[in-house]
Amino acid sequence: MRYGALLATAIVAGLVACVPSLRVRTDYDPEGEFERIVTFHSTVATGWHNDLAERRVQRAIDSALVAHGWRKAESAESADAIVAIHGATEMRRSITTFYDDPMWHGWWWRGWRFWGPPRPTVVVRDFRVGSLVVDIFDARTKHVVWRGEADGELADQRADRREQVHDALSRMFRDFPPAVRPPS
Repeated sequence: MRYGALLATAIVAGLVACVPSLRVRTDYDPEGEFERIVTFHSTVATGWHNDLAERRVQRAIDSALVAHGWRKAESAESADAIVAIHGATEMRRSITTFYDDPMWHGWWWRGWRFWGPPRPTVVVRDFRVGSLVVDIFDARTKHVVWRGEADGELADQRADRREQVHDALSRMFRDFPPAVRPPS
């Protein structure tokens, strides 16, 4: 019984490890006045033609900012910062060809086979890639003060994609807001 639970845990961990990870990067303006920003308004500036996913990502970003002490403003006009969300997805194809070792093909039905040209094996794989960019503008100066980017191969299953986005946003906002600049 004990080994069965251990085996099940190992299988689940192995399957989770198979879900591709998104690459996450952040950048910010060291002159940005993050200590002054208290409220924000978010908008999906570039949609990816999936209204449900767009709203889900916007809510997740809003929650991350609220968790860091910012408040959601009623309108863009009353906000200290504007959060612009950009997303895109597309299908890509990977074609890989493997060749058997020339002149050696192993056991054949009449014995060992040592002759012949290499035999190709072609593997075609279609996969979806996605990008998410989050720009935070200072509403007063209209300058970008922070940018987060996540991109990479998306998981096949919808639930796995949700987990990928959650993980990417967690890593994106881990050290947010950036350390306040020292006084001059």
